[in-house]
Amino acid sequence: STIAKLFLGAAAVSQLCHVLDCASAFAARPAAPTEGRSKVQGQKPRSRKRRRPQQNFTGELLQLQRSDLAAKWHWRRYCAEKANGTYSARLLPQPFIGTFLKSYPEMPKEDMVSEDMENQLR
Repeated sequence: STIAKLFLGAAAVSQLCHVLDCASAFAARPAAPTEGRSKVQGQKPRSRKRRRPQQNFTGELLQLQRSDLAAKWHWRRYCAEKANGTYSARLLPQPFIGTFLKSYPEMPKEDMVSEDMENQLR
């Protein structure tokens, strides 16, 4: 405090000490109960809604792509149109993947290869 008086002056040091005392007194006081009270006067407190945990569709998408070649093609096309070309399911929100999985059964099914070619590939 003696060194501070040399640099700041006695008046500035007493002001600084007052500010620090007020801050420590404020930090030491008990918190006022806020339950049932709103932060803004006259408003009702908000009800806390519980978020439903998001369903993880990533595994379902990967399984679909492994079992159906058309699904992989449709997924890449869907992502190119609606996700700016981001194909990785890990990087996309789960509701986006869920929307694709719901709409996939209505997507047109076309043979990606002929049956003979498919049999040769297997």
